[in-house]
Amino acid sequence: IEYKYVKNEKPVIDGQFTDNFFIQWYYPILHCRYKIITPSNMDLKYLVLNPLKESQQSPKVINSGKKKIYLWEYKDVPQILKEGYMPPIEELAFNVSVTTIDSWEEFFRWWRKEVKGKTDSDKTIKEEVAGLTKGLSSRRDKMEAIFDYVKRDIRYVSIDLGKSGLVPEPATEVFENKYGDCKDQSTLLISMLKAAGIPAHYVLIPTSGVGNLAKDFPYPFQFNHCIVAAEKEGGYQYLDPVYEDHRFDYLPNSDQNRGVAIFKDHETIFETTPFFNAVENGTISQQLIEIGEDASITVEDKSLKSGSAEAFLRSILIDYSPTEMKETLERYVDSISSGARLLGYTHSDPLDFKTQLSWEIKYHADDYCKKAGDILIFEVPHIETGCSGVGKEM
Repeated sequence: IEYKYVKNEKPVIDGQFTDNFFIQWYYPILHCRYKIITPSNMDLKYLVLNPLKESQQSPKVINSGKKKIYLWEYKDVPQILKEGYMPPIEELAFNVSVTTIDSWEEFFRWWRKEVKGKTDSDKTIKEEVAGLTKGLSSRRDKMEAIFDYVKRDIRYVSIDLGKSGLVPEPATEVFENKYGDCKDQSTLLISMLKAAGIPAHYVLIPTSGVGNLAKDFPYPFQFNHCIVAAEKEGGYQYLDPVYEDHRFDYLPNSDQNRGVAIFKDHETIFETTPFFNAVENGTISQQLIEIGEDASITVEDKSLKSGSAEAFLRSILIDYSPTEMKETLERYVDSISSGARLLGYTHSDPLDFKTQLSWEIKYHADDYCKKAGDILIFEVPHIETGCSGVGKEM
């Protein structure tokens, strides 16, 4: 042993212990030992995921007086090879989650107690809601107006230390400070929706960057994000105010098709968030390509964005100055063909979230086509045909 250290941590939930340990990682492991020592009268639940073939999944349990020892020990653990677009490591590597929490309901009771009263609104919040929803009659329009306010006016700042990683600040403080993390923004969004007469609830979610929810195992740190479920006819409208460049009707990719826990006033239910298809998340592009007798091309490209593609372009249009945008596009058309000239571009208002983002660009490239006898050969711009994302070196 070259070195060892002791790390003392206070439990996030008083009297309870939870942990997750990776026996397998991105590098090979010669010898791995995971040992937990508990009082002899404390029950420890564990969940083993992605075990190695023919490996022992259950720990060795040693009773030692007033203590109980749980031991997982393995040698020569193979590494996980990194690949582009691979699933999260939690879904591939051998790992163990442990908890002393008896059931989900035990955790839900604790969390419901911690968030009690946090979504209460005051006079200033109610006045803001009244102004945002003035003249709006439908529930959808009111939800959209409030959602757009929270995502654009409340700055995201994350401080996840200890208990604060699970417990939000009161809505009144978030509204006054104009910043907060995901659970703080969700708290204010719920408060404002309720002030408009729209029932809304906290949603705890494991995003696509981690493993999906194992709802049969009461391990609360499976969740790494907090969003909102607003009630609508026939179900819920899921809202994530952290992603400020997304439209009301589109749930960010990382929140889609995930197991979630919805905290209603007197019960908690498990649901699965919706999954959006390619038409709802992509680009519809129409190109007019004029080929000159000198083998040049003049291109007019009109596109309609949706989903994450729309949000990405919105963020650029909002953040870039006109000069920065022009210079970026000049570099872009030059990457299509060296010396290509930007002739112009237009787009819809990126701050108008009620309207789908449209985009037009026009450019000219000399000597783009290659002559081969009496035919011209050219690559259609913007059409990617590579397969590097799924390729593998042999």
